[in-house]
Amino acid sequence: MSTITPHKLGVHKILKHVPLNGFFDYLPKQRLAKAINIADLRLCAKARAHKMVFDYLDAGADDEISLRRGKDAYSQLEMHYHILSGLKPPLD
Repeated sequence: MSTITPHKLGVHKILKHVPLNGFFDYLPKQRLAKAINIADLRLCAKARAHKMVFDYLDAGADDEISLRRGKDAYSQLEMHYHILSGLKPPLD
């Protein structure tokens, strides 16, 4: 006895013309647009990616040495912003 499946009914042919990507991608795109720094991007990736994939990449791709080296390299950088700083030298 043959079972009736959505594929046999041709549902896939109808659904390929329905734009569902805009519906399912709305919230992730909103989160990504509001991201300000790397920590925000990390949270976007955590919400979007599969838990096993995110945990693997977040742990330094199975080698936490590379993760630690990357954090150490960025911790040595200092950023000095010049936006709205005026023409006078800083007071500190």
